[in-house]
Amino acid sequence: MEPRSDLDDRAAAAFVDILSIFALVGAWSFGYAAVGASSRAGQAVSEAAVYVAAFLLLPPAFESRVGATPGKLLCGLRVVASDGRPPRAWAAFSRNFLKFGLAPLVLAAVVRRRPGRHDLMAGTRVIQLRSGNEP
Repeated sequence: MEPRSDLDDRAAAAFVDILSIFALVGAWSFGYAAVGASSRAGQAVSEAAVYVAAFLLLPPAFESRVGATPGKLLCGLRVVASDGRPPRAWAAFSRNFLKFGLAPLVLAAVVRRRPGRHDLMAGTRVIQLRSGNEP
């Protein structure tokens, strides 16, 4: 059985993922402002829509295709289904949607080294990949 991930690994992965999304949406926003197609209010509404879409769609897309977001890959973590393969698209989407709605419960579960409710409900878990140096 694979070792479970630690809270610091998950936090570092989340930090990298959030920075990546901010950078992506920031670049989009800069381009949108450069074109000057809308008012500031219009730009703010469109930025909010892009942020929501990025947070809801990018992590599940990465997890269902690759098994990890860029942050998880950098931290040596992987999201797997019960069969050990990357989760299906709906399970990855459910996991991420539930994670943001149940954040306090997720944090409490991870601190206790148990799967978060979002992982239990989606049938997934986060594992620590073994490094090449370990026996």
